[in-house]
Amino acid sequence: MISFLNGKKKIIRKYGWLESFAKVLPFLAVFAGGVKLVIDVTKGVLEPGDFLYFIGIYIVLINSLDSLLQELATVKQHMFAYDKYREFLGMETMVKDNGTRVLNDPKVIEFDNVWFRYPRTDKDVLKGLSCLLKYDEKNAIIGLNGAGKTTVIKLLLRFYDPDKGKILIDGTDIKEYSIESLRKCFGVAFQDFNIFSVSLRENVVFSNWEERNNDERVKRSLEYAGFPIDCELDREVGKEFSETGRGLSGGEEQKIAIARCVFSSANFLIMDEPTAALDAYAENALMQKFEEYYKDKGLIIISHRLRNVKGMDNIFVISDGRVLEKGNHDQLMELHGEYHRLFMLQAEKYE
Repeated sequence: MISFLNGKKKIIRKYGWLESFAKVLPFLAVFAGGVKLVIDVTKGVLEPGDFLYFIGIYIVLINSLDSLLQELATVKQHMFAYDKYREFLGMETMVKDNGTRVLNDPKVIEFDNVWFRYPRTDKDVLKGLSCLLKYDEKNAIIGLNGAGKTTVIKLLLRFYDPDKGKILIDGTDIKEYSIESLRKCFGVAFQDFNIFSVSLRENVVFSNWEERNNDERVKRSLEYAGFPIDCELDREVGKEFSETGRGLSGGEEQKIAIARCVFSSANFLIMDEPTAALDAYAENALMQKFEEYYKDKGLIIISHRLRNVKGMDNIFVISDGRVLEKGNHDQLMELHGEYHRLFMLQAEKYE
């Protein structure tokens, strides 16, 4: 991304000078030509109509040259982006899928002294993080921005591998499991989810393509997420490719992302800020459904809104890349530590 932006700056700088020169030069030429035409008209060599005719030609030439330069700059930018895209496709993934074991039903997830730093950065995001996430308990991860909450999930799904330490599922290093079987066990809704300009049905069934024709299951998933049950499943989302496409609010987009997770066959749900774009009524209804729908399934919630995690069995407070506190709501409030401070800070806003 940095390389692309630097390249784009060079293009803008280069073609900016060319465009400036191209605009000044024709202006000087028009000025000189205009002076010549005035002299010719004064001497009787040209008629006033001829003067207006030639001025019109000059203006058309200037506008055409300006448009040409803008198009050349745009083409150059697209070519640069395309080259970077091809370069990206040719890159080898840093995570090697050498696992042969198949993961079917995870019960216990353990982070054992995990350290991690994102590539091309000089700061550790996780610094010896250790925690135990159990299938039969509802888990929440909280902390300030940059504490490493979402990074925990990215490592669990093997988007990256830890620099030090291990991540174990049922006592086995996750590197021993195939990535495909690992990710099938988790239904995930990240905070920066994507909604695609395809039908509503397709936006939901991406998480479980084998069941894409199961309309009843699609509607049930949408209903669970609070999306209107009278929706047209085959209507396109967005108006990029269809004038009849359905425009969505931020809250509706988030509900589709949640429905996508529910539709998956995963028995472990991971929600990263699941209610960030929802109103208070939709948020309350969704949290109640979490308790009902996933009573026999695993659940990990990442949230800044502490009222959403009060009912969780385990709340992990992450600070500076480590688990600072752990327990349920009542236990953490008795500690009068970071969780208590954050909870009271948010509670004050509702008083």
